[in-house]
Amino acid sequence: HFAARLVKHGWGTFSPLWTDLIGLGFLAILIIAFFRGQANPFLTRTAYLRFFAILPVCYFVGRSLPLDARHLKAVFRLTVGAGVVLSLFGLAELFLLRDPFWKKAGVIEFFAAKGTAVWTAASVKFYNWYTWDFGFPMRRMISLILEPTTLAEFLAGTTLMAAFSGFFHGLKRKAAVFLLLIGLVLSFGKGGWLIFMVGAFIILLKEHRTLAIIIGVLFLAFGTLFIIYNIQSGGNIPIHVRGFYEGVRYAIGHPLGSGLGSGGVFAALFGPKQRFQGKESTLGSMLVQTGLLGTIVYVAFFLLLIRQLFRISAVYSARTDGEPIYRSARVLSGCLVGIFLVSFFSESAVGVIGTGIYLVIAGILHNFYPKKVAFSL
Repeated sequence: HFAARLVKHGWGTFSPLWTDLIGLGFLAILIIAFFRGQANPFLTRTAYLRFFAILPVCYFVGRSLPLDARHLKAVFRLTVGAGVVLSLFGLAELFLLRDPFWKKAGVIEFFAAKGTAVWTAASVKFYNWYTWDFGFPMRRMISLILEPTTLAEFLAGTTLMAAFSGFFHGLKRKAAVFLLLIGLVLSFGKGGWLIFMVGAFIILLKEHRTLAIIIGVLFLAFGTLFIIYNIQSGGNIPIHVRGFYEGVRYAIGHPLGSGLGSGGVFAALFGPKQRFQGKESTLGSMLVQTGLLGTIVYVAFFLLLIRQLFRISAVYSARTDGEPIYRSARVLSGCLVGIFLVSFFSESAVGVIGTGIYLVIAGILHNFYPKKVAFSL
């Protein structure tokens, strides 16, 4: 859509941003890496082409949508409404329906058809549907998404939107935040928790600095204690850290990477049965497959995206009619900082279902970027 718009109308009144060019550059790197990985299975290469392209593609989808400030309120309300529905159904499936409902619904056959039958191995009780963080298997909320990590990341963003966007008020705001927080907590998704805490800290820092500092201190204290407990109890945090470390170590010896499909979780699932580098870390997996060049361009795109959201927020905070844009950009900047940090230690930090909508909204907001600071071609 974005490309077709440029072909049909040219740049016209459209003001290109550095994120546009860097995003296109990263997509070009992915295509090259796809063909460089020809020794790897086609399915694995295709899976990672789709996975790594989600960030720029969702951004470009947002950039191509001709929405104005009035539409942002509808987008936020629709997204938060979806989160509330997921939380309500999640409570029902977690406490009433349980696993027998999903077995009758054919979830085992569904995952087998996707090629992820290992997720339903009897020995691990639906694998990541349960957490062992407390020394025993505890069921996590999965709702209609059927994947607690992705659910947590989606609910983290919707909670920030409901609490801080200014589009929700009174009892509706309180009820939405309560239900979304309940779902976020019961998903036991550490990535989602991190996105919410970091996002809340960033959002509050400007107007409520004391509260932001209190939240930051509590988060660091709780996070430190949880990490210590998780490591001592044989939890999975070391696995995620090792994934990023392996990616860095591999990229030092292979600065151009080994092509798509040569590392990460998908390579372990769909590729030859051998140990792969960079699993459980988006950036670790990217370092193995696209090398230092691809990862640096990806990180530059992500950080510039966040920086420009801060810029949009600052510009529109000074305008009498700019509050919807200001608050929207402030929420999205906090959300994306959290997502970026999670990408170091999770291979599901950026996904169409979990966080894709926030990248689309970030693209929409970039259409409000001050034209006087955009370059021209």
